[in-house]
Amino acid sequence: MEVVVNAERTYSGIISQEEFKRRWALIKARILSGYSQEDLAFLLGKPPYFIRDYEDLNASSKLALEDLEILSVVLKNLYPEILPFDRDETGENEKRLVRGAAREIAGICYYTFTHPWTIDGKNIKIVTEEKVLCVGVNTLLEINNNIYESLLNLIAEGCFNNWCRPLELFQLVNKQLNTRKASIRPSYLIPAIYKLIAEKKLKMTSDRFRFCYKVQDEE
Repeated sequence: MEVVVNAERTYSGIISQEEFKRRWALIKARILSGYSQEDLAFLLGKPPYFIRDYEDLNASSKLALEDLEILSVVLKNLYPEILPFDRDETGENEKRLVRGAAREIAGICYYTFTHPWTIDGKNIKIVTEEKVLCVGVNTLLEINNNIYESLLNLIAEGCFNNWCRPLELFQLVNKQLNTRKASIRPSYLIPAIYKLIAEKKLKMTSDRFRFCYKVQDEE
């Protein structure tokens, strides 16, 4: 039977064994915790593509100490799996070429990394998978409306009188919506936030390269 690949992308990076271990650990921790790449990027106060670039071995995407502190709070286990590579004779910090691929097949995204290192003397591709979340249009619209109403309530309660970080904001909204037994993802807040910014009810700034939000000043 022919396998239909719904989406596919390939990427590569020149990184050290230790750096690859850290990036692989984040991929596993993110999937284990049930977050998408966009979810984590939002919680870190970063652009939507930040975590994807990091997982795609982009050398310009790095995690700062504050990023790791936030991740240690939101992820179930920041280091759920440490790759047991054999010792690299050229040095663990020697940068080598690693190739990656992400293929979506029947609602599952398969990640595969081809690398130069060995495990127990064998060169083995590193593979994991992630279920692709699929939400109906009507369900997503209802979720977005609930989040928008929740944010309006938080504005009325004065929660945005001072700058509010994304993680704090998600926790507040999630707490409100949990009373309705509604389940949300961090990235679901983005459309509602941008709508409130367009309506001049909120404004956004960058504090130490991290987005945060506050009520719009009255004119």
